[in-house]
Amino acid sequence: MARKKQSDEARLERWESAFRAAAEADGGRSFRSHMDRLDSPADPSLVLEGTIEVVGMCVALLGLGRDKDIHHFLNLQTYDPASAADADYVFTFDIYGHAFARVLVDTKLHLIDLADLYGSPWHAYKSVGFRQFWVSHPDWTPLTAAEVTKLTEDIIRDFGSEYSEDDIEFSFDDFTDESYFRISVQDLEEFDET
Repeated sequence: MARKKQSDEARLERWESAFRAAAEADGGRSFRSHMDRLDSPADPSLVLEGTIEVVGMCVALLGLGRDKDIHHFLNLQTYDPASAADADYVFTFDIYGHAFARVLVDTKLHLIDLADLYGSPWHAYKSVGFRQFWVSHPDWTPLTAAEVTKLTEDIIRDFGSEYSEDDIEFSFDDFTDESYFRISVQDLEEFDET
């Protein structure tokens, strides 16, 4: 078991090193362009560090005995989203403005656990979870109505595995740009009056 953990850590370290090198070589332009599309003024360094944090957490959440899944997940996480052939969507998380994370996923969404990420502590940012995230295609082509419906159902089902309707509330923004949509997540407990 210790060998398996070392293997995952080594794989994650190799990915991080290559990802950082690609971001440095590009001067963060890909991240800046991505966040500009989302109308967010986030600095590319916040996206770089946030992505590394969230990808690391996703690998930890995938857990032991899922070598193939971890390998596939890390292969999806390219600096240039267009070069990830199996990536169907980009999930961009807002960690309360402290950081942003760009995570590439396939249509099954089985390699990312949104409910667990929502409950994950980010020690570097002294926060837990995220307040919102955007969903887009890697190439920014418009999302179809059928895709939005399926993604919405999958997202609600994922959260429903750990949270009830009394725990959290979703706000799905209407399309202002058909290339992405935004989901706000609000912890209802924060607003309970006791």
